[in-house]
Amino acid sequence: MRLVLDATAFFLDIPLEGELYTTPSVVAELADLASKCRFEALLARGLRVQEPGRERREEVEKAASASGIPGFSRRRTAISSPSPWRSRPQSQPTILRSRTSPSA
Repeated sequence: MRLVLDATAFFLDIPLEGELYTTPSVVAELADLASKCRFEALLARGLRVQEPGRERREEVEKAASASGIPGFSRRRTAISSPSPWRSRPQSQPTILRSRTSPSA
């Protein structure tokens, strides 16, 4: 399973498995030692940090809007676009967002 992580995934101690992705802007939000340590641990396990392309960003926005995620914000949506995704467009990522995400 592909997981696209927002900062919440680094603040909470929840199990994460599969292909993990996040963006540089999410990494920049990590300010406390615990979240930075979790980031480093996930990075060692294969977490990919990439800036999303326009096509992938639109895909995530569409999936997030359809899921009814409270506090969804286009500006804060994160997804990476590694080349294997382009060869399998039918595959949709899982979006992890906090339920109390601030509107931006």
